[in-house]
Amino acid sequence: MRRNLEAVLANPLGVACLIRGIPWEKTPRPGMFDAHSQRELLLALTQLVRLRGDGWAVEKGRRMVEALSRLIRPDGKWDLAAMPPGVRPSPQKAALDELESGNPVQLTYSHGRLLEALVEFYRASGAGSALKLAARMAAFHLKGSTRPAGGVPPADFIHDHSLFGTYRGLLLFGETTGQSEYVDRAAACYRTTVLGRIGESGYTLEADGRKSSGETSSPGDAVQLGLWLSRHGLPEFLDDAERLVRARLLPSQFTEPLPVVPSEDDGADEHARLSERVLGAYGGVYRAPHGGKRPTTDVTAATLHSLCDVYRHIVERAPQGRRVNFHLSTSGADFSVEARTLEDATGMSRRVQVALDTPQNLFIRIPRWAPSKSVRLTVGDEPLDFVTMGGFVFVAASDLRGGASSRPLVLTYALPRRRAREPAGGQSFVLEWAGDDVLGVSPNTDLFPFYPDIPAGT
Repeated sequence: MRRNLEAVLANPLGVACLIRGIPWEKTPRPGMFDAHSQRELLLALTQLVRLRGDGWAVEKGRRMVEALSRLIRPDGKWDLAAMPPGVRPSPQKAALDELESGNPVQLTYSHGRLLEALVEFYRASGAGSALKLAARMAAFHLKGSTRPAGGVPPADFIHDHSLFGTYRGLLLFGETTGQSEYVDRAAACYRTTVLGRIGESGYTLEADGRKSSGETSSPGDAVQLGLWLSRHGLPEFLDDAERLVRARLLPSQFTEPLPVVPSEDDGADEHARLSERVLGAYGGVYRAPHGGKRPTTDVTAATLHSLCDVYRHIVERAPQGRRVNFHLSTSGADFSVEARTLEDATGMSRRVQVALDTPQNLFIRIPRWAPSKSVRLTVGDEPLDFVTMGGFVFVAASDLRGGASSRPLVLTYALPRRRAREPAGGQSFVLEWAGDDVLGVSPNTDLFPFYPDIPAGT
């Protein structure tokens, strides 16, 4: 990782530039300024600072922030004339149009999405220059890329992952600086634009205004926005987050080797063991609305970023006790969660067992779609009366005590079966749901489908 970062930063400005150029083009373009990927590079430096206390990363991040501050003009446009010899913009018209655009929504593709990384770098390093540039970008995009009711202003090109990434940055900036208007705007944009552009199954186009396919980065953004907004008195968004994880992110993963043929069979490392390397990747930019997975490195990284955030927060500590946000299996030093789907003659249900080493007050999320009469709570096989608070079941520590230890708690609820029609990619699909899981789809693709077929005639 360090070697890659050193190579990408080895230019007069110390910003993200291509090393060899665009892979599918024959003419190398070293030194080409990559406005879209400044976010990812700064996030990588941030993690080196946060996890390793890396002074080199602090220095490189500060230099990068200072250069970007000079390149972004007060009107939000990129100052291409300020690029020194050895750094040049892409000659592609679409890229130049974006860099020179005065439309804030189109600029989310470059410095709107950068806002999140600026805030995270400030949090990790304390670099005031990063927060100063973040403040400028946050004010610019609050005014130009959003609307008070959460709508998105018109633009010739809207890249969902970048637009949603801008909302992530606005939320983090508001949290960090104590400015509630940014958090409130991110919540409004989530309700109106994010949920409006992503189907119930998680399908969304990569971009409007250009020929594009579906992709999983944007649903991942929605997942994290839902998680983060739940900390601001909006726990209902956790239902969306788990549904998108179950219905889109996890089904997009390659769980079996893929017969990949290298473009050049020259023995080079980059062309070797491709089938092994694809295993575990996420189906990134996909050809069909519910299948046609294609392993795409940057989308795999973005999807993994979102899933890691979810995994870290399946269970979290709160001042009032432990909080179970997601019904996904995990374990830690003093707790475990086991989530299983069950089926019998009465239908399908989910069983969530939570075990704590020592009794503590416990909050467990109850999905708002779960039939209330089906929700049961037991401790040591004995039914337990419970109260709900803000969408969570509350169990007092005293209810979990069994001698000197803590007894496991089991939550069960029904997974209602239903079929819903969803438009996607100019077609109409029928999806069969059990709660927040997709069981099947019709019509389906035979190229790396996300879901099984719905049997004909059923």
